Amino acid sequence: AHENPLALNGIDPAVGPNSGGTTVTLTGTGFNGAAAVYFNGVPASFINPLGASSMFVRTPANVT
Repeated sequence: AHENPLALNGIDPAVGPNSGGTTVTLTGTGFNGAAAVYFNGVPASFINPLGASSMFVRTPANVT
């Protein structure tokens, strides 16, 4: 079976408070088995994969 390459097509919302804790929806392709999401090198504090094309993540604090 051919898997789609990893591609990020959308981030919603695109901005949030510096305190972190914002739930962000990521959309794209190839998210199957995603183990980690980083914001400027800092890992997301929560990842909830919704399938191969979307996931919810929670932003860490103090990331620009």
